[in-house]
Amino acid sequence: MAKFEIFRSNINSLYYFSLITDQGQQILSSEGFLSPNGCLQAITAVKARASFRNAYQRIENNGYIRFDMLSDNLLVIASSSASYATTQGLEAAIETLKTEAQEAPVYECTPKGYQILSILPKGLAALLFIQAFSFLFSLT
Repeated sequence: MAKFEIFRSNINSLYYFSLITDQGQQILSSEGFLSPNGCLQAITAVKARASFRNAYQRIENNGYIRFDMLSDNLLVIASSSASYATTQGLEAAIETLKTEAQEAPVYECTPKGYQILSILPKGLAALLFIQAFSFLFSLT
């Protein structure tokens, strides 16, 4: 099962999150947040939007493809961690996100190691979407 990891940057002291697959592949990365709670709210939005087809904006640049995950109001929630040489690679990453994000546990990397922050039961992410949407809307 994939997992979300929240970590603090040593460079700018902001918090970021990534979605990591069982094989260790990072497929989704966030912007910086002032607190782990900001990451949790964005992760809630990712979990709620992951299964929607219109949540993904595909971007081609110099022969490579990447994607952004969008909120209902078209704000970028997170972006693909890599650029893909083929459409098949990109779509495989999106499918992983669609199938595994909702149930992925959330860990925070702390100086003492990893601490689990949340495990949302299947379907609960959709119920929390309104809260996350309100948070993302407040960013504009």
